[in-house]
Amino acid sequence: MKKRLMKRRMLIVSLVMTLLLSSVLVLGGCGCSNDNSNTESSNASETTSLQKKLDIKDFVWNVGQGKKNGKDVYVFNLTNNSKYDLLGVDIKYKTKSGLTPEQLSVFDGFMSKHASYIKEGQTTADVNLQGKDEAYVPSKGAVENVLVALGIGDSSWRESPTTQQFDLMEPSELQIAVVDGDTLYFAYYDFASQTWKMDSKTVELNKWPSSEIAKKIPKLDGHVFRSQSYDSIGTMDIDVYNVNSEEYNEYIEKLKSNGFTEDIKENDYNSSTTWEAKDKDGNKVRLEYDKEKKQLDINGTGKKTEK
Repeated sequence: MKKRLMKRRMLIVSLVMTLLLSSVLVLGGCGCSNDNSNTESSNASETTSLQKKLDIKDFVWNVGQGKKNGKDVYVFNLTNNSKYDLLGVDIKYKTKSGLTPEQLSVFDGFMSKHASYIKEGQTTADVNLQGKDEAYVPSKGAVENVLVALGIGDSSWRESPTTQQFDLMEPSELQIAVVDGDTLYFAYYDFASQTWKMDSKTVELNKWPSSEIAKKIPKLDGHVFRSQSYDSIGTMDIDVYNVNSEEYNEYIEKLKSNGFTEDIKENDYNSSTTWEAKDKDGNKVRLEYDKEKKQLDINGTGKKTEK
């Protein structure tokens, strides 16, 4: 179930820059009307102001050996000592400069294994490492045990490097998605130049959709959330962060009070829970709750009408 949730979020929710760009592509290609819940902004003054306030010393991180599913892997840990909440972190490594072909040969097996994904011109020198998580990391909070995986170009696999491979890599960039008020900013720290760069595009937060289906679904107040709503196909999707289990159960009761009491289905797994129901008019709501990340996905679908 956890893999299913992760796959679904990779399709719906953008993760740092990759997520933002994919959202733009989806909205541009589906022909759907969006209620501007993912409105982009290019307010240069606000972006520049935030850039000046970011200090790499506030983000205490490390990559070291750890365990995942009983296997020895490399993991990424970050403590957020800044005054800002984060909605995604991503550490990137590249091969060190000046390595000889003989040294880089430790990546030959990896290249052969994924040969069908290797683009023309890419070599062992282009192999990278990436550890990313779309977790909500509050100010003074932390994200831990994030798998660091081998990749090349924009592709990566859930394959941790060997010690010999890791020793040939060095950090290249830290990406963070920064919450400032009701806006999500995307910041990049370049380790070579020791400077921050900001993307001019931003995402609007905490705006409940105005679609018909959204009017039937109660708000979950007091939490940071991101939303998407497509009126033309009658759907909405909202990701709510830092929701504890008690709040999740209380929210289900609110949905029932709003009339979602028919065809109730609930599944409880080790790391996640799902709940769905319909109202008397055929409107449907589905919840997916990640117990570990304390993240709640609310998906609403309006009733189907005859053409």
